[in-house]
Amino acid sequence: MFGHTAAEALGQSLDIIVPERHRARHWEGWNKVMQTGVTKYGHDVLAVPAIRKDGQRISIEFNVTLVQAEGGSVLGAAAVIQDVSARWERDKAVKARVAALEKQVAELEKGVPAAKAQTKGS
Repeated sequence: MFGHTAAEALGQSLDIIVPERHRARHWEGWNKVMQTGVTKYGHDVLAVPAIRKDGQRISIEFNVTLVQAEGGSVLGAAAVIQDVSARWERDKAVKARVAALEKQVAELEKGVPAAKAQTKGS
């Protein structure tokens, strides 16, 4: 999904997939979860941008499961990730089209006399 071989990824920081401008926020959240042992993303899906080895931006969604020691301390986390770039692009295109159509409707309504506009909605 990210274009890295296992050998390239093993032992590396998540910075290899987290876009640079999101890293501070990512690590802040990571550290909080590791300290508290609490994440809402075990149930809620987190949708974020990510980067591939070739620099391409993709959109991903994932859930997190905390890996805990017998005593309950957090050892790390595991995530199930899916690439939702195609859906994100479709949604973006639909939103843009809806906004354009709403603008056209608003412009058309400006040209309709108030009495006709009220009759039209009745």
